[in-house]
Parts: sequence; C-alpha cells; structure tokens
Amino acid sequence: MPPKGSRKSAAAAPNKTLVLDNGAYTIKAGIVSGASADPTYDDCRVIPNCIARSTRDKCTYVASELDGCKDFGELAFRRPVEKGFIVNWEAEKAIWEHEFMGGMVGDGLRVGAREA
Repeated sequence: MPPKGSRKSAAAAPNKTLVLDNGAYTIKAGIVSGASADPTYDDCRVIPNCIARSTRDKCTYVASELDGCKDFGELAFRRPVEKGFIVNWEAEKAIWEHEFMGGMVGDGLRVGAREA
C-alpha cells in the first residue's frame, strides 16, 4: 500500500533531450527523442551567433533575424565569442534570450519564433 498522501504516478513523459552547442560562429540546437537511435544533422537548427547592425537604416538583427536582412552591404557584426571564449556576455545573453526565451521548445524545436 502506498504511503498516505502519495499520488499515482503520472504517465511517463516522452524521453526527449535538448542538445545545444554554443559555437563561436553558429549555435546548433535540436531535440533528440529516445526512440531516435540515429539522429542526423537535419534534426538540429543552426543559428548565427552574432548581433548585426545596419549602418544605412539603423536596424539591429539578433541571431536568426539575420535571415530576414535584405542588404548585407553595410552590416557591422558583433560576435560574443572569440577563440573559443565568451568575451561579451551581454551580447551572448541577448542572443540566448532572443532565441530560447522567445522561442518554444515543445514537440519539435521552434527556435527564434516570435509571437504574432
């Protein structure tokens, strides 16, 4: 007999693991399920690890927003990692917050998604 006040165990949650590689040039992130014996590179999302500012129109692009940039002519890039070490924690924090706190990790990995 279970101890008084204990609850029945809930159904076991699916076994999923978030795999994250915070590289200097790109961040690689993906969800691997326990059933997937052989994950592939296509299972992950590759995100630029930078903040870019346009000198023409003064727009700032954080990480995956860089995909929406139309003119790369006069962009000034700020990379938070140099030679394998994080040298600008404020920029790295801004990238992480934009990609992982603004996104949603659920059944699939939706990184960098914005709420409409």
